[in-house]
Amino acid sequence: MVNTMKFVALDFETANSCRSSICAVGIAKVIDGRIAERRSWLVRPKELRFDRINVSIHGITPAAVKDKPLFGELWPTVRDYFKDNCVIAHNASFDISVLRSALDEYRLPHPHVQYHCSVILAKRTWVGLTNYRLNTLAAHLSISLTHHDAEDDAVAAAEIVLRASRFHSAASLDDLCARTGTRQGLLYTGGWIPPRSR
Repeated sequence: MVNTMKFVALDFETANSCRSSICAVGIAKVIDGRIAERRSWLVRPKELRFDRINVSIHGITPAAVKDKPLFGELWPTVRDYFKDNCVIAHNASFDISVLRSALDEYRLPHPHVQYHCSVILAKRTWVGLTNYRLNTLAAHLSISLTHHDAEDDAVAAAEIVLRASRFHSAASLDDLCARTGTRQGLLYTGGWIPPRSR
């Protein structure tokens, strides 16, 4: 089977409870069923306010981002990864809401892009796990993970989808959706349609 799987996995870390307070972005780009590129950026939120609980989760501090670009400045670089790609995120409802909130904060148009959730795909692949958190799935599938490192989280989400494609003998993301009975979501200017199980 020739694997033509093509997508980009995305992960955000936030500074506080405000969804637009992005302080890190991670990307893993998949071409022909392999991770071809992985990248991450630290980001300075507009308001340099970090909640203690967030710092305890990801370890990013105000000092680490005070000289980094704002998300509005970084967005053209990140947006280029979305071209002709479906976006994958683990618990996509969170990451897509973060993206929407940040774009709204900078008054930037929402891209027209399909997206899917690796949690949904995992639930239709490995039935009966205790939970489907990223670290649980990484341990179950022997995927190396530094949890809440944005790049590592994006890579792990990408690996979960690639492992699911092999499990179902799916050659493409559309094929994987068909075999798992799931549908991709859609982000567009003015709204979004969440991914779901059929």
